[in-house]
Amino acid sequence: MLSRVRPSGPVVCYLDSRNQENNLIEASAFHMPGGNKWQPRLTMTRLPCAESLSKSQSFPGLTPLFGTARGAAQYAADLGRTMADEDSPRLTI
Repeated sequence: MLSRVRPSGPVVCYLDSRNQENNLIEASAFHMPGGNKWQPRLTMTRLPCAESLSKSQSFPGLTPLFGTARGAAQYAADLGRTMADEDSPRLTI
C-alpha cells in the first residue's frame, strides 16, 4: 500500500509498504542560486525491519530545472515511485 504524507513546505513523502519492506520516498526542491529555478531532490529510504537496518540513497543533481518548487518536488516524487515500481537498477537500497 502506498500512503502519502504531506509535511509543510515543498516536500512530498510516500510510504510504500506493498512488500515486506517499508520504503520512504522523500521528494523536495532546492532553490538554485542566482535565479528563480528549482532543482528536484530525491531520497529513498528502506525503513528498518526485523531482518535489516535502514538504508538511504540520495539522487543529487536531478534535471530538468523547474520554475516552481511544487513542480520540482512532484517530478522527484514521480521519479521515486517509478523507480520503486519498476525495481530500477539505479535503486540500490
